[in-house]
Amino acid sequence: ANARAAGIKLIPRFSYNFGSAPDASVERIEQHIEQLTPTLGANADVIAAVQAGFIGAWGEWHSSTNGLTNPEDRARVRNALMAALPADRMIQFRYPDDIIEFEPTPLTATNAWTGSDASRTGHKNDCFLANEHDAGTYIPLSRKAEFVTYLAAVTEYTVMGGETCQVSVGEQRTDCPTALAELEQFHWDYLNLDFYGNTIDKWRVDGCFDEIEARLGYRYEMHAAAASTQAAPGEAVTLTVSLTNNGFGKLFNPRPINVVLVDRDTGEARRIERVADARLVLPRPGASATVDLGFEVPADLVSGTYGIQLELPDGSASLAGDPRYSIRMANADTWRPANGTNDLGLAVTVRS
Repeated sequence: ANARAAGIKLIPRFSYNFGSAPDASVERIEQHIEQLTPTLGANADVIAAVQAGFIGAWGEWHSSTNGLTNPEDRARVRNALMAALPADRMIQFRYPDDIIEFEPTPLTATNAWTGSDASRTGHKNDCFLANEHDAGTYIPLSRKAEFVTYLAAVTEYTVMGGETCQVSVGEQRTDCPTALAELEQFHWDYLNLDFYGNTIDKWRVDGCFDEIEARLGYRYEMHAAAASTQAAPGEAVTLTVSLTNNGFGKLFNPRPINVVLVDRDTGEARRIERVADARLVLPRPGASATVDLGFEVPADLVSGTYGIQLELPDGSASLAGDPRYSIRMANADTWRPANGTNDLGLAVTVRS
């Protein structure tokens, strides 16, 4: 309720400790996940993703006092979490060797966003740039090249985020060129601003913080748009929009793309859904695309001149009408915050 009131989304992680206290047995974990399932389902609209949690210190899947860092118990917790969440929500796992164990074949565009376990398996790095192996992320080091190649491929489609942590003095890789390169390589969607403070401050001093802040997640910029200038009710209107994603990350949860026709005289708006899942057509990180959004003029639309706007509302019915959850393009002077739409600067005259 607080998240909805604030217009934000959460990334929960469940843990039995904040460090070295005991975790729970795998049977108890499964019971707790079962108890959490109704709450997770009822509030999936304000959940961006879920970090796997439960096992070990901080729920980070290491140092388990119940000996759960084995393939069988990890799989049981993973399966319980997959079943507990709606099929359109992803789960982040700490270690790439676990992820590869779960899904040996990297995800591709052909099987991304299908609701399969593979398409819902993301990564979280909780010690980004701490040292050569990121404090255990890339262990054993002999497999680091394999891990890096795998993660660079799958995070183009699945959620990626985490935090920096206390560095190994003299071994840290927190310089701006390395940070920017790896944020881009692994398609980062979010990063904890509060931890680790020394690393965040270093980026401010060294001059890359603003770029990191701007490029985390998707950053869609519209370059061109073109549309028919007139049509009658029932006739087709051509509409194309060219965009680039300059962000490190991508849209990882589903949402539609709507064309919004705004009557220039009355201000009344008519929404027309053009794409059911924007992930299928929007450009991936570092890429550009021209999206075909042509539509048919509604038969009951009265004659007049209509401005053409683009809307990417939240995919949940409960939030679709809240403009704070709509995607704002990175262009200047196109965002209409009251409606959560992006003005294309185009108009179509509907003749009777």
